[in-house]
Amino acid sequence: QERKILLLGSGMVTAPFIEYLLKDAKNRITIASDTSISLDENLKKFAGKKLAGTILDIKNKEKLDKMIEEHDLVASFVPPFLHPVVAQSCLQIGRNMITTSYVSDYMNSISKEAEKKGLIFMNEIGLDPGLDHILTHKVLYEEEKKGNKIISLESWCGALPAPEVVNSPFLYKFSWSPKGALVAMNNKASQLVNGKVVSFEPNQTIINTVNKTFHPGLNLEGYYNRDSRPYIKMYDLKDAHTVVRGTLRYKGSTFAIQCLKHIGLYDVNKLEGNKHQIWRTLLEEYIKKEEESHSSVSFGGINEYLKDCNLTVKEGNQYNSEEASFYFSLARHALAKFELNYIKSNGGYEELLEKAVQIFQFLDLYCSNNKLVGGLSKLDEISILLEKKLKIESSERDMDYMQNEYVIRTKEGKVFTRKQDMLVFGNQNKGGYSATALTVGTPAAIGAQMILDGRIKERGVLTPTGEELGRIILSEMEKVNVFVTEQKQIRVKF
Repeated sequence: QERKILLLGSGMVTAPFIEYLLKDAKNRITIASDTSISLDENLKKFAGKKLAGTILDIKNKEKLDKMIEEHDLVASFVPPFLHPVVAQSCLQIGRNMITTSYVSDYMNSISKEAEKKGLIFMNEIGLDPGLDHILTHKVLYEEEKKGNKIISLESWCGALPAPEVVNSPFLYKFSWSPKGALVAMNNKASQLVNGKVVSFEPNQTIINTVNKTFHPGLNLEGYYNRDSRPYIKMYDLKDAHTVVRGTLRYKGSTFAIQCLKHIGLYDVNKLEGNKHQIWRTLLEEYIKKEEESHSSVSFGGINEYLKDCNLTVKEGNQYNSEEASFYFSLARHALAKFELNYIKSNGGYEELLEKAVQIFQFLDLYCSNNKLVGGLSKLDEISILLEKKLKIESSERDMDYMQNEYVIRTKEGKVFTRKQDMLVFGNQNKGGYSATALTVGTPAAIGAQMILDGRIKERGVLTPTGEELGRIILSEMEKVNVFVTEQKQIRVKF
């Protein structure tokens, strides 16, 4: 019997999802997207297959409900804030749903009703979240059978450009939605570290980095990702003194993003009217307002601001062009919002000032041809600009790196570490998939196939925690050359 899958969204990670599911001759997929560009790309790529497409505005409930009713399973790859709209319709009509996004408060609130109706709403079944859960549960199941206890868990993951294409002061390129990436770097973080809760507000999370050797061949830094404490219950880690979930970037990348935050480019309010048509005039107004309201970081007052650092910096009037002065001013105001300890421990003011100037110069913010789209927020505008400047080109490739590290106490009292590493390079430069598309889209497709085949027995709002589901996903991932290596090491001192 034919099974019909409704795929909402046609973005960067959907092609591997489509390819995997179309291997089963019983499956037929309909893509519903709000944009024709990516929709047409998928239709062209899978021409002649059991695939159709249509334009859909998710907020058109009547049309959305009709499409959901015509299908057996809904895969939601729309922005996370739209998942509740989709879930509400699936719940009402009685259709299973799958998404790679985190379980939201709304999803939790409807779990019992979904379970009562016999529905599966599978969430967090991509890369991170997704494969991280699966790898963790693999260790939990294996160690529990031996009577051992997990006393520390650190899970780190980064979707990164491959080292050979890191060629900008951002030390980053986007293999997924730039706005989604920026928003993800602006979350509050709370983690359990050595028995204490360590928390950072959104404006401080990414600059409070963890610096250790994650991989001997990669210069990486990590920052805490969201709240790790719910995973204590999810993983049943009642004996753990440390539960950390974090994001990896090349060392120095978080500084670049923080500079954007510090000059107000995370503002989500829509810019008023058509007052500004280019980046330069928008930011010149910002500079003017800053210098009027913050005398401590004006041209004349910068040394006063720095006196505790025992540092000095050139006065703005020593620069020989308006362009140089513009970039210097942006960099200076960005650095003024960093704490002095951060400045001291990251190379000092003059070194960071030079890096900040390079960041803003790379974006060509002074150029009169660098126009704003108009009618959007600053966050939307900078997301669009970053997509242009930091897009992974067709000749380049990305990379995903995940590391889970466990400290385990045996029932005899011995302590050892167990580490899982997954390093995946994209193949888009040779006509294949990006690493991120492969590691997000494929696990979701495997989960969808298992739902269609009736192999998942639990009901309600779920995450990929089942032993059989995890085993099958890891086995299937190896078929697309995604492998996990493991190592163990006895802890001499703990």
